[in-house]
Amino acid sequence: MNKRLRIVVALTAAIAFSQAPMTALADEGQDEMIDAILQVNPGLSKSELVGSISDQAKNTGIPEIELIEIVFKDSQAARVNQEADRSNMSKSGGGDGDDGYQVRLGCAFQGYYTYSFARNFGVNHGHNVLFVQACQAIHAPGSGQNLTRVGSNHRLWYKNAYPAHIRRVDGASINAHDRAAALAENRYARNLPYNSNFAFNKTVWDNKYNCSQLVWAAWQYSNDTDLDDNGGPGVYPEDLWKSRKTVINRYLTP
Repeated sequence: MNKRLRIVVALTAAIAFSQAPMTALADEGQDEMIDAILQVNPGLSKSELVGSISDQAKNTGIPEIELIEIVFKDSQAARVNQEADRSNMSKSGGGDGDDGYQVRLGCAFQGYYTYSFARNFGVNHGHNVLFVQACQAIHAPGSGQNLTRVGSNHRLWYKNAYPAHIRRVDGASINAHDRAAALAENRYARNLPYNSNFAFNKTVWDNKYNCSQLVWAAWQYSNDTDLDDNGGPGVYPEDLWKSRKTVINRYLTP
């Protein structure tokens, strides 16, 4: 086979591969990975996730099979935290170790953000709230709700696997904090809805947001700080908890 013919054959195969349906690509192991990803994307349907993977494959040129593995690995921190939560439940047999307790949001410098517990569609996962003024914050509460402003008396949940606390970006200037808060204010002013897709949420100027996306977008816009240490196409609340670019400010108390 001459060189030109080999190139034509290769291009034809690549085009056919990129246009192949997702169901034809995913074997049993990949289907299990998709189901595992959905466990930390409450409210996101399997068809929506598969569609996102297909779109990303077309936009990036990365084969869908590889993208499934990338997204699966990217969601690992969130999945591990759920396992820790289930472990605490089995050990505690109920009570505070299982149910947790409520704490006040309180006040903090604008641009600081929280990490705490939340439950959405029966799924336990982390939650983030971004301070935009000393005693006011903006967050994405959950499915069916738009971006919301809350005050210092807003209640968050503290559980053993989800220790409620406030974090700050290490070494950030006052101006950077102002810009991070400004992004959140801008998005809130547009009354934008909730984004159930954590697997592909690293878009600054989006038309919908989830809690970790809003915090990530605020700091990405502010001074190009990527708070997601492990890379990948998605940023989960656990990623913001474990970001090496941040330090803890304080734990939240009742």
